[in-house]
Amino acid sequence: MPAGWGCRGAGGPVGFLLHQLLADAAAVSPDREAVRCLGRSLTYGELDAAANAVARALIAGGVQPADRVAILLPKRVETIACVYGILKAGAAYVPLDPKGPARRAALVGADCTVKAVVTTPARAPDLLAALAEQGHQPGMVLLVDDATGDVATPSSEAIAYADVVRSGGTDPGVAVIEADLAYILYTSGSTGTPKGVMLSHRNALTFVEWSARRIGIGPDDRVSNHAPLHFDLSVFDLY
Repeated sequence: MPAGWGCRGAGGPVGFLLHQLLADAAAVSPDREAVRCLGRSLTYGELDAAANAVARALIAGGVQPADRVAILLPKRVETIACVYGILKAGAAYVPLDPKGPARRAALVGADCTVKAVVTTPARAPDLLAALAEQGHQPGMVLLVDDATGDVATPSSEAIAYADVVRSGGTDPGVAVIEADLAYILYTSGSTGTPKGVMLSHRNALTFVEWSARRIGIGPDDRVSNHAPLHFDLSVFDLY
């Protein structure tokens, strides 16, 4: 899953918000390929448009700035759009291990009181049930598939990613500053209990800018997007 423009290369300035990197790339090179996975790809313009639609759907579902949104998805083009959409909504994404058990994912989700969940129809029932066992139920569920399935609960509204993207919409323009929370990464810790590390836009962009300068990455390069979202190296892959 290669990225080709990202943080503007070795010598260029970076925006002070992670999702601004995408918006800027879409404005300058809307038709340039941004991400590719298993024969499917999105241009920067398409990726930005999808992220805008996701952001608007999350906001309509009750997600507010500084809320946490869990994301339990394998690496795919839609996953990248959802990450940027969460950021555009002013929220922070909380990546869950797609290969891990539902109970562990629920422990993480309940610990940071996620307002919404982004996952697949296949994973949603077990995850929602495990969250309920922890005494927590998100307000909405975004299902990355063509159908919503039967996973809606009295306190969780399920909507389909495909429908969201078709609805379109511009950037919601949520006010975000560089000190705001961008994502939370959970590690097992010495006790085996998941522990969250909170990272701001500034934290991530400092690493991104250093990496771009150090490696000398440019617009014509491709970056292997192999690290899972719950691993810190995914920040390099994404931005």
